[in-house]
Amino acid sequence: MTITTPSPDIDRDRYGRPLITPPEGGKPTAYTRCTTFVDCLEDKFTLQKWQQRMVATGLANRADLLLAVSAAGDDKRKLDSICADAREAAGASGAATTGTALQALTELIDRGQPLPALPEAARADLEAYAAATAHLTATHIEQFTVVDKLKVGGTADRVVQVNGVSYMADIKTDSIEWAWARSPCSWPSTPTAPATAPAASDSASARSTRTSASSFTCPPARPGAS
Repeated sequence: MTITTPSPDIDRDRYGRPLITPPEGGKPTAYTRCTTFVDCLEDKFTLQKWQQRMVATGLANRADLLLAVSAAGDDKRKLDSICADAREAAGASGAATTGTALQALTELIDRGQPLPALPEAARADLEAYAAATAHLTATHIEQFTVVDKLKVGGTADRVVQVNGVSYMADIKTDSIEWAWARSPCSWPSTPTAPATAPAASDSASARSTRTSASSFTCPPARPGAS
């Protein structure tokens, strides 16, 4: 099956919101980003505590940063920069960098392309991904979609098919324990979203396929999975 390539860049306003031409036409309208729309559902308490621990660890490992804190005094901008350096010194961005790389490599798997030479740990992760998604057929990768009734737009990692039925799929490389509610699978109201006819536009502000949340549900587990 042919996989649709990523959509062209979507025009956005100065706040980063996608500019979408309404179904009836007219001036492009700023839609709420999907990540913003669901952000209120995520528990940030654990993340904030983790960030604090990273700052403490980084300061403990870097005497120069502790000295810089003393020199900064009450300069909030300098202190914020030092905290960012401390988090980096503690390796806070390492997991994010690994996750971004792994997600990019999953695209090769979904396209049926060979993987490059990889560290053993990464190859094991990708082999597990291939096994877990073997019953899914990817049809779209990084596809921008909108729900016009809610004026929300976002990009799905994948649109996949199982037995001819389409599903949205979100790829996560870390724990989803504290972000489960952000998944459409957990929204009872999702199937009630109105269907909109597929439409393509020559306008750069709406070069996406209009889809309805009612067109997608949670992918079934792979055969034999508990």
